[in-house]
Amino acid sequence: NLKDEDLVAWCVSTKDKYPSKTNMLHFKKLDFSNNNLSEHGVWSLVTMLKETGWTVEELHLWRNIIKSGTVIAQLITQQARRDSPLKVLGLSHNQMGVEDVLKIFLASVSAKGEDGKMCYPCGGE
Repeated sequence: NLKDEDLVAWCVSTKDKYPSKTNMLHFKKLDFSNNNLSEHGVWSLVTMLKETGWTVEELHLWRNIIKSGTVIAQLITQQARRDSPLKVLGLSHNQMGVEDVLKIFLASVSAKGEDGKMCYPCGGE
């Protein structure tokens, strides 16, 4: 089972392997589900994506110990601004309360691309 420090190490290793100035990566799917990751570990992933300009299409984080929705809401907004909105986000079986789920929901319904248009529903009008 991955812990926060393992995800931090993965982020460092990935950044070293693919220098962001020469490689714009788009991850089709990242699956960190069924681990012991908290919002602190996820923060390192979101920070890596922000610093490098990389994006992810599907992010699976179900069955972890994430309590805060703030970092997930930031990821949704950050990806939308890059015109690469998340298409799948798996968060079930974490420890978020109603307020944190609401943060994620509000980020989703207000996410806009570079052109100012709403990102969700994907491919919608």
